[in-house]
Amino acid sequence: YPNGIAISADGQRVYISEFGTNRIISVPSKNAKDQREIAFAFAQFEGGIGPDGLAVDKEGNLYVAHFQAGEIVVIDASGFKYGMIRLPEGAGTFTTNLTFHNGYLYVTESAKNEVWRIKVKKEGLLPYGLQ
Repeated sequence: YPNGIAISADGQRVYISEFGTNRIISVPSKNAKDQREIAFAFAQFEGGIGPDGLAVDKEGNLYVAHFQAGEIVVIDASGFKYGMIRLPEGAGTFTTNLTFHNGYLYVTESAKNEVWRIKVKKEGLLPYGLQ
């Protein structure tokens, strides 16, 4: 079940969250400089149900709303887990989407219909359609 989609900071990859397999795949963009690059499993998750919305910061880190895990997983541009942002105790666990705006990461949670605003040090890329 492909779900979320984002473009890497350098424009060379397209990240696609595969909800049903609990992983993120990376596919070369049509403008990829290295035509030998192929699609591959970029990140695999444990727990929760699967990755949903995606966002990228200007340093190339990928932020993943991990559905039914109540967390945002941060993965560096090489596919290594960089960190995790857990929603506070008592928050819902159905993290669905996220976006950067003015020094904050906004996260939607659908079980309790919440929107969380989290102060971040990284600046996010504008979503592709707004660039």
